[in-house]
Amino acid sequence: QPSDNNGTTEPLPFTLGFNGHDSLNPFTVETLINRELCSLLYEGLTFIDPDFSPKFGLAASAQVSELSVTVTIKDAAAFSDGSPVTADDVLSSFTSAKKSDHYRILLSNIKSARADDKKTVIFELHSPDPNVLACLSFYIIKKGTDQAPVGSGKYIFSDGNQPKLKAAEK
Repeated sequence: QPSDNNGTTEPLPFTLGFNGHDSLNPFTVETLINRELCSLLYEGLTFIDPDFSPKFGLAASAQVSELSVTVTIKDAAAFSDGSPVTADDVLSSFTSAKKSDHYRILLSNIKSARADDKKTVIFELHSPDPNVLACLSFYIIKKGTDQAPVGSGKYIFSDGNQPKLKAAEK
């Protein structure tokens, strides 16, 4: 970052690739370039760290039993529009992810999902899976926003003559 004469720094703009003919919906995106942008816009219940270990993203906790996983969503988890992330959002995203070419195999051992309350989701498994928390890394979008998905990531996409990413206020 360059500094002015007062020693303060100004952030420099930079450009990211984007395919305007493709979607930024993480479940229907087709191009690799837009799929990579999704990581800036959305979060999963978990994410995979550099050591390939699952860590909590939107999840506050998870209890894994032989054939189920009970996930509690963080109380502070919110979408970029300020609305809270709820179990309904997770269920809607799970349904879309299960149908998606990008997540179908990852989620193939998860038989079903249901809400226990507004912040708790129970995933039922076909068979025991010691890596099931890694499978919960599918992105969560706000229910009902499939055409212009609303996420909880670090950035917000603004469309227009010059599409831009804007830092999300958290």
